Amino acid sequence: MWRCAAAWPIDYLQAARRGDLIEAATWIVSADGRLRAERRFQIRRVPDGATLARARVDYVCINLDSGRATRMPESFARAYVPTGS
Repeated sequence: MWRCAAAWPIDYLQAARRGDLIEAATWIVSADGRLRAERRFQIRRVPDGATLARARVDYVCINLDSGRATRMPESFARAYVPTGS
């Protein structure tokens, strides 16, 4: 079993410049406990708090032998719980 990114849209908002202090954050927005999970990302410049980029990833659990969607292992279902929006 493996997680496959079914979609990964990225919104590029503005550039970071040499010397900028930036931080990245990620959090789980939704998970059905069976097949899918959605994670969001934000890249921001620390001094002024400006968001430089946002992204969203939709993961689907895939059986590596068959290539088909498969149920999330119990350990994933327990770990992949929404943490924010």
